[in-house]
Amino acid sequence: MTFHWTFAHDYAQEIEASAQPYYLGLLSLALYNCGQPQRARQLATRLHAVQAADGRVAAAASRTWCLSGGIALQCEVTSVAILCWLRTAGVAGGGDAEARAAATRGMEWFLMHSRGGAFGSTQSTWWALTAIVTYFEAEPDRLPPHGTDSTVSVHVDGEHAGDVSVRPSATSTLPVFGERLAPGDHRIELSVAKGGASFLPFTLSVRYNTSAPQPQPGAAVCAVSLEVVLARSALTEGEGTDVRVTLTNTTLRTLPMVCVIVGVPGGLVIQTDPLDELLVTVESLSAYEIHGRELILYLAGMHAGDGSALELPIEVLAIVPGHFTGPASRAYLYYTHEIKSWAAPLAVEIAVDDGSSVLVGS
Repeated sequence: MTFHWTFAHDYAQEIEASAQPYYLGLLSLALYNCGQPQRARQLATRLHAVQAADGRVAAAASRTWCLSGGIALQCEVTSVAILCWLRTAGVAGGGDAEARAAATRGMEWFLMHSRGGAFGSTQSTWWALTAIVTYFEAEPDRLPPHGTDSTVSVHVDGEHAGDVSVRPSATSTLPVFGERLAPGDHRIELSVAKGGASFLPFTLSVRYNTSAPQPQPGAAVCAVSLEVVLARSALTEGEGTDVRVTLTNTTLRTLPMVCVIVGVPGGLVIQTDPLDELLVTVESLSAYEIHGRELILYLAGMHAGDGSALELPIEVLAIVPGHFTGPASRAYLYYTHEIKSWAAPLAVEIAVDDGSSVLVGS
C-alpha cells in the first residue's frame, strides 16, 4: 500500500508540473473523488487558460492513453475539461460562475461537432456522451420542458424554405429544399422560434457517393499509406486470386491501432480460412470482419522504420460472371479516423466457365 501511494503521489506531482490538459483534467477529477476539492479546483482553473474562444480546449500539447489524434483527441480533452468545470461549479459555494460559463462554451462547441451522433472514435464518443449527460443533468434549464415542442425555421440563401416541429427525444424531418440547391455555394440557416428551447442541439448528416475521394489541398496527411492491387483482373468462374494489400507507416514513430478497409469487387468471395491463418502468422493483426463487399482489418499498431511495411495477401474466389468494381479501400489510425489514406477501387472481369478452362490459383 505504501509503494502504491508513493508511486501515485509522485505521478500526480509529475502531472501537476506538466502542461497537458488531458492529464491535468483527469487528475482534477481524481482529486475531487478523493476528497481534495481545493487542490482539484486549482487544476480545473488552469484549464481556463487553454480554452479557445469557440469553446474547445487546446489539445495540441496533450496525449491520451490510446494516442488519439484529430477530432477524437479534441473531443476527449474538451470532455475531461467540461467534467472538471462541472465539478468545480457544483462544489464551490453558490456555484463557480466562471467554471459554469466555461462548461457551457465547451458544450456548445461539442454539439457542433457531432457526426451522425458520434464524436470521433469510440473512446472519444464515450467521453463526449458522458460530458453531455453530466452537463444537462447539472443544467436542466438549458433543455425545453418535457413534452414541449419547438418550431425550427429553415432558410436557404435568405429565403424561407419551411418550418418543422421538433419534440425532445424524437426525430424530425426538415422540409424538402433540394430544388433550391443549384450548383455553387449556399447558406442554410436553422433558427428556433420564440417560446421554444433556448439551446437546441442537433446533428446534420450529408451523404454522397464518389468512386474515390480526392485529398483536399492543405488537408492533414494520414500516418499510413495504402496500396491495394488485384493479382489478376481477368478470371473465370471458380478461379482464385489474391488481393494484395500493402500498408506502410510513413512516420518515424510507432503507431497505435490501425484500421484497414479493403473493398472487394462483386463476383468475388473472400476466403476466410487463409484470413484465420494470417491472424496467427501476422503478429500485429488482431481481428477481421467482413461487411458485405468490404473486409475490415484491425492492427494493434505498426512499428517505425524501413521495415514497417506490412504486406497481406487476401485470397478471393470468382463465383459470379460479369464485370464488377468494388468500393474504394482506405486505411487510418483507429483513433484518428477522419484522416484517411485512400486506394482506388478494384475492378475485375469474370468469364463464364464453359467447362473447358483449367482452374488456377493466384
